[in-house]
Amino acid sequence: MSDAVPVEDACSFFVNPYTAVGILDTARARGATAFVHTAAASQLGQMLVKLLVALRRSGDALGGLTVIHVVRTAAQADILRTLGADRVVTVADAETDRAGIAALRDAIDATRATVAFDAVAGAMTGLLVALLPARSTTFVYGRLAGDIRGVAPIDLIYRQKALTAFYLKQWLVGDGPLASARRMMLATGHVRAGLEQRADGWCRSTFVDCRMTDMLDAFYDMKDASGFTDKKLRVRFD
Repeated sequence: MSDAVPVEDACSFFVNPYTAVGILDTARARGATAFVHTAAASQLGQMLVKLLVALRRSGDALGGLTVIHVVRTAAQADILRTLGADRVVTVADAETDRAGIAALRDAIDATRATVAFDAVAGAMTGLLVALLPARSTTFVYGRLAGDIRGVAPIDLIYRQKALTAFYLKQWLVGDGPLASARRMMLATGHVRAGLEQRADGWCRSTFVDCRMTDMLDAFYDMKDASGFTDKKLRVRFD
């Protein structure tokens, strides 16, 4: 990390920011021009929106991807639109929200999305596989809603849709040393720039600070009350 980045801000420099870059790189490598991203109001989801805005301003090729950001509530959708997201779809429930499901289907058809990155799992994964076109790929990288449900074998067999995982470590080192070096340089360059911009950097996180002795209480306060959508818990030792 650059000396311009405060040590306490560097505690979030790796997993979420590198995952955001990895998602964009993976989508482009699959030949996609558009993709779906779920749990899009998370810290990672917000970073992805801000990264796309920064890439488009700089003319970077990765910024040319269109993203359908899927959230659960209208309030979450408003957060993303404020950050610059141009396509946000609210799906309150992947099994019962007919209006939300129809809106997602329309967005996929309009953008010709062929890839999805799903952090929700549960019924959402089955919905994405069903809505995406033949020969599409759904990457699962979380399980907020539990185990995957509702994936129709006919989609995998006859429509040649793929269901696989996105794992940051695999993206970084899984395709040999040359690919690993390229990806590390790609991600590190974007992340360093995002952190060095201080207040408006794309990969800066909002933190709630606590001490080690208060960590569990602070964690459950966030979990039970305000949630983790727009912030992270940071344990300080100073």
